[in-house]
Amino acid sequence: MYALTDYIDCEALADTCEENLAEVEDIMNVKENDDGLVVAENQEV
Repeated sequence: MYALTDYIDCEALADTCEENLAEVEDIMNVKENDDGLVVAENQEV
């Protein structure tokens, strides 16, 4: 598996994943609460 990463720009892949996650969180209206838990704004913890 490690040998496969020789041909992959892992940093660029991580950046893309973070951007996609941020977009999904925005669509789902997800926020981090005071306890560090990530929840949709309309949910109670």
